[in-house]
Amino acid sequence: MSLAANAGRAIVSCSFLILVACGGEPERVKPVDTMGSGDDALADPQGVSPAVAFSGADLDAFITALRKETEILRAGQERQRTAATPQQRIDALQSTTEEVRIPEAARAAGLSVDRYRAIRATVMPVLETMDFQDRMKGPMTMDTTRVGEDVKARLRGDAMASLRPASRDALTSRLSRIEAIWGEFAALRTQGG
Repeated sequence: MSLAANAGRAIVSCSFLILVACGGEPERVKPVDTMGSGDDALADPQGVSPAVAFSGADLDAFITALRKETEILRAGQERQRTAATPQQRIDALQSTTEEVRIPEAARAAGLSVDRYRAIRATVMPVLETMDFQDRMKGPMTMDTTRVGEDVKARLRGDAMASLRPASRDALTSRLSRIEAIWGEFAALRTQGG
């Protein structure tokens, strides 16, 4: 195995370990085929979060929740920066985990935690893909020389391919509102949220 291949694997492994150690959870972003089923949640045998149908009102609530998650990340990172003790830094970091953010964001948006998780699991991979494709303003970049063909194919494809037509229309009509929040959210989450 070449030195470059070993270095690439080491970088990916270290990135994953840092993400997990910082309380983040890598999100699987492979689009789900939604054709041919009438169920709201579509099972995927590879364990990727199922795509759910969502309305414009669901997305309005998602936007409120994403703002709340951004506020939580911003406040937690400020507490980390100004912490006087290691325990205060740990407490501040723990306050920014998804286990804390998601229930608080769902409550702020008036959604059940399960419904927010389902919408989030469907919308976030679309936003991440669009960010990687430079179709949205955001901090996400990827060295495509070091990724597999499945990732390259996803990045060449339609980020919204997994969405049902009504959900796609709802998301498209709200992209500018989401994009206004997305850049800061994604940057804060990447920095250790």
